Amino acid sequence: MDVSRFLEGKIGYFWNDFWPWLVFYTLTLLILIVLTRRLFVWKPKQYRSVKLIIGNLVMFLFILLHVMMGLEFYYRYIFDETDNIFQMKTTKRWYERHVVYDYATFRDEHFPKDKDPEMPWVAILGDSFVFGYGIKDVNDRVNEQLETRIRNVCGKARVHAIAREGMDTVEEVKFYRDYVAPSNYEGVILGYYINDIAGNDVRKNLPWYSSIQQMWRWPVFGFLVEKSFAIEFIAVHLALRFDPQVELGSEYYANLYHDPVVWARHQKTLDELIIATRKRTPPIPLMIMIFPVMHVLGPDYPYKDVHQQLASFFASRSVPVVDLEPIYSPVGREKLLVSERDFHPNERGHKFAAEAVFEKIKEEGWFPSSCPQLSLMR
Repeated sequence: MDVSRFLEGKIGYFWNDFWPWLVFYTLTLLILIVLTRRLFVWKPKQYRSVKLIIGNLVMFLFILLHVMMGLEFYYRYIFDETDNIFQMKTTKRWYERHVVYDYATFRDEHFPKDKDPEMPWVAILGDSFVFGYGIKDVNDRVNEQLETRIRNVCGKARVHAIAREGMDTVEEVKFYRDYVAPSNYEGVILGYYINDIAGNDVRKNLPWYSSIQQMWRWPVFGFLVEKSFAIEFIAVHLALRFDPQVELGSEYYANLYHDPVVWARHQKTLDELIIATRKRTPPIPLMIMIFPVMHVLGPDYPYKDVHQQLASFFASRSVPVVDLEPIYSPVGREKLLVSERDFHPNERGHKFAAEAVFEKIKEEGWFPSSCPQLSLMR
């Protein structure tokens, strides 16, 4: 190992990333030192209370400076978690550390175009839940864990996560046509979340996060939020604590399922995917994997009616469904969330999803040609 090159790279990266803060720290510290020296030599016969106040203020600023530098260093280089707010700098830094994209900008999926006829191929379409948002090791994602289970029976398998953050069903149908239909997949799984109906919504200016987004436009504070990892993180989460707008999203999307116009459009979009999988000869088996709204899991889960509505729709089209809510709720949100700031399933949640889908695949008898032994396990 070339130590000099290693240090040069690390030190160079740190300097390029942190030099404004080092300059700010040095200049502020020099000013505080000069003020402190002036206070020591200042012997006022009057206004001693003023000297005491100024001295305390200098000491406060000295402590505040080091607290700020410590927090900034921590949130830039040590803190390593995702957040419900995708646009935050701490989340973007997490992406830099843990996410590798392939040529199609999917996560770590360098999948070949030519399929081994004896290898079961499955595609999982989805959004950030399938993408593995908050999952550092790609091997802990639902597609990799499902692949391991199929391979243990069939000898070999490949399960591709064709997923990007923020996708909805309209976009997933397009991804099916662009990436799945041209290849010889033997099964397609749609990773479904309550906001997948968004692509069929007529409203585009959604209400939540508006007050948070305004922070970046405030004259002085907006500049600090834009430049500082720590100030942005603390400000956003203070705003969410006093104005929990995260709750608005799931409620808004749940109401769309009761809007007859939006629901009719969404059914049409889902039918497009169902029809597309059945146009192939032979048809590609389709399965739906429904993720619940993770932060409200429990015996009083408020969106069971939406899950039932979706299950009834897919049953009318003879499409099998794996609803993860009855699996997740007894376990509890605390054991399944990435964190209290990220309402996506963690590694355990992905594991449970893979187990449930694998059992459903066996039940449905997928891969009769490439893995007939799996069909015998029904």
